[in-house]
Parts: sequence; C-alpha cells; structure tokens
Amino acid sequence: MFLKYLLLFSILFIQGCKVEKNIDPNEGLYERNKFKRATLVLRVKLITKGSGSKYYWPKVKIIKIFKNSITNPVSVNQILMVAHYNSEPGIPVGISTLYLEKYSPEGKEWALLKRSGREGVSHTEK
Repeated sequence: MFLKYLLLFSILFIQGCKVEKNIDPNEGLYERNKFKRATLVLRVKLITKGSGSKYYWPKVKIIKIFKNSITNPVSVNQILMVAHYNSEPGIPVGISTLYLEKYSPEGKEWALLKRSGREGVSHTEK
C-alpha cells in the first residue's frame, strides 16, 4: 500500500516539475494589480502635456496595447487625450505604461486610474 502511494506521489511530483509556466514577455512593462483594475492598458509616448481647469488633457501616441476591454477599439499609432486632475501628477515626458478607465459612460474619453499619475502611470522611460 505504501509503495502505491509513493509511486503515485513520485509521478505527480515529476509531472509537476515539467509544467512550464506561460511567461508574458511584456510583464516587466506593467504592474499586475493596476492591470487588473484598468479597462485599457497601453504603452504610450507623451506628445503634449495638455491643459484645462479641473482636468488636464495630455495627448499621447499609442505604442503598444497590453489590455483592451472595450467594444470601441483603439490601435497602435492612434493619438488619445487622457484626463487627470490638475492637482495630481500626470503623464511624465517619455514613454510610459498607462492604466485607463472610462472618463465618461460612453467610453469615448479616457482618464488615468483614479484620475492620477500615481495610480495610472508606471514604467516610464525618458
């Protein structure tokens, strides 16, 4: 009886060691917890800082799309305006990963998560 369990355990252990993990090559360019909360996750380049009163509206160019959970598609090289509170940090100069949520219910306008660069931006390169 003991040998049966030992054999079964050995087989399961060996199979478990052979399981290969699917590795996302882009994983180093985004944060998982923010990725899960965002509707859109994009790699972008800042074009203009933007202006406004309550919100600033910087323009960005999409370089790569990591996540797109919307029916209105976005595409690489597309220009987007992204809102953030003027009292919060925004999108830094260079290339960054953005975590976006709908600014309006229609989903035609976008904002950084929690309307701030603290939550809506990571992995910036100059």
